[in-house]
Amino acid sequence: MIIADTSGLLALTHTQEPLHARVKAFVRTLHTPLAVSPMVLAEYDYLLRTHAGHRVAREAISQLLGSRSLEIARLNAEDVQSALNIDIAYADLGSGLTDASPIVLAHRYGTLDLLTLDERHFRVMAPIGDGEFRLFPADLP
Repeated sequence: MIIADTSGLLALTHTQEPLHARVKAFVRTLHTPLAVSPMVLAEYDYLLRTHAGHRVAREAISQLLGSRSLEIARLNAEDVQSALNIDIAYADLGSGLTDASPIVLAHRYGTLDLLTLDERHFRVMAPIGDGEFRLFPADLP
């Protein structure tokens, strides 16, 4: 399972993104859907609506859902508290709950793999437990 953050979703769907083709090709090789936090999906929707308009946002989300390449994970109060604890631990990064939520999901799904362009945060923020995140597409050979 690979966890997607907002930048990963934007790179996957925005054809003008320089890494779009690489991200899209990578996602096509996956045998499982991308897991995404509802917080990430809400931020993705907000950014699309703000920069591209409501119609574009609705179409992009509809396309993601229709492709079956996305699994929207549920977050409970304990998950949100974990995300808040991560946000507090990395307060100097100025990230927030949305950036922390993929870390919580990575722990739940037992993965270190993230679809993200956000190396600034995820090279610094540690997984819950041991290891280091593998950031895709940056860590592709």
